[in-house]
Amino acid sequence: MARSFSRGTVLTVVNFAFVALSGMVCLSLYHVAERTRVAKDELHHVNHQIAQEQNEMTVLQAEWARVADPSRIQRLAQAYLGLTNKPTVELSSLTMLPKRDGGEGPGGAKLRTASARENSATANSNFRLASVRMRN
Repeated sequence: MARSFSRGTVLTVVNFAFVALSGMVCLSLYHVAERTRVAKDELHHVNHQIAQEQNEMTVLQAEWARVADPSRIQRLAQAYLGLTNKPTVELSSLTMLPKRDGGEGPGGAKLRTASARENSATANSNFRLASVRMRN
């Protein structure tokens, strides 16, 4: 028994299918739009964080420039370490080295002998403490 559909029934089924398809397209479009909005918000947040980090880097670079200023380091070395700006003697050849038998060194400085010895109580393979004594 073959059942025949009337033209109205076929049109109703086709209309229902197109309405259902239109609904699914609308839902998928809404889903894509929502994902785009979330991604845009995340991008805005990340850009804001990048701007904050760049500002912090600028502040740190300025602080480092102040801390690493050679004149400041020299001033601190003189104040806390007792270092001065005495001129040093440059040796351009081995013949300018003073003799071992005593006498004066370059620039007329009196020569003294220095020796170093290792303190065996604190010596190990990772850390060596050397005590230096100056003899007249």
